[in-house]
Order: sequence, then C-alpha cells, then structure tokens
Amino acid sequence: MAMRENTGLQIALILFVMITVVLAVTTYLYFRASEEAIAKNDETQDKLDVANAGLAEKIEEIDKLRSTLGYESSTPISDVMTNFDADMAKYGKGFNQKRDYRALPGYLALQLVDKNTVIEEKDRSIAQLQTELNQARAQEAKVTAEYLASSKAAADDLASQRTQYTTTRQQTVAKMDGIQIHTNEA
Repeated sequence: MAMRENTGLQIALILFVMITVVLAVTTYLYFRASEEAIAKNDETQDKLDVANAGLAEKIEEIDKLRSTLGYESSTPISDVMTNFDADMAKYGKGFNQKRDYRALPGYLALQLVDKNTVIEEKDRSIAQLQTELNQARAQEAKVTAEYLASSKAAADDLASQRTQYTTTRQQTVAKMDGIQIHTNEA
C-alpha cells in the first residue's frame, strides 16, 4: 500500500509540475504581451504628446491670427469668416484678384491713388475755372466801369445839352414873344 500512497503523491507532483510549467508559460506569455502593450502604449503616448504639442501650436497660431485680425481668441471661425465676407463685399468692390487681407490693402491703396489723381485733376480744373471766372469778373468790372463812366459822361452831356437847349429855347421864346409884341404893335 505504500506504493499507492506514493502513486497519489506522484500524480499530485506531476500535476503540480505541469500546472507550474503551464503557469510559468502563461505568465511568461502574458508578461511578454504586457511588455509589448506597455511599449506600444508608450509609443502611442509619445505620438499623442507630439500630436497634442502640434495641436497646441496650431491653436496658438490660430489665436495669434485672430488677435492680428482684431478678434478675441474665443471668437468662432464662422464669425471671423462672416466678417471677412462682409469686409470683402464692403471694401473689395471691383477687386477681382485673390480675396484676402494681404492683397486688399494694396488694391485699396491703388484705388486711393487713382481717386487722389482724379481729385487733383478736378482741383486743377477748378483752379483754372476759378482763374477764368476771376478774369471774366475783372473784365466785367472793367466793362461795367467803362459803361458807367460813358453813361455818366452821356448823362452829363445830356444834362448840359438840356441846359443849353432850355436856355436856347427860352431865348428863342423870348425873341418870338418880342417879335409878336412888335407885330402886334405894328
């Protein structure tokens, strides 16, 4: 019977050894899989850190662009684009190039130069017309002065002619009265 006692022990020992081997193999496999998972997790975490750093950099760039355009960093892009479209409609009439804030000021500057040139031409034209008007007024004043002088001379001449006529008429009337008196007496 002693053998049977050993047989149970041997079976138990074999089972424990097999379980230990299986346990060692599975532990090794799971340990290796966990090491691979940890390495993969570290690699993924590194990629995530790089992506987050890139995202943070892009968000900072977008905030700087918003600030450059005069917006708060919390302003939605849709509002920025709506205002951009409104600005292009308002200030970019006739602007057929690429519509952006870098090209628009150059276009507006050229438009301003063109308008200033037109204004300068109009100012020169106005100045020339003003000079012509002043010359015409001076000529008119000269002609008016000549007319008034000749009119005064004519009025003075008329007055003297009237006075002379009146005097001559009175003398003639007096002579005729004298002749009539002589003829009535005779």
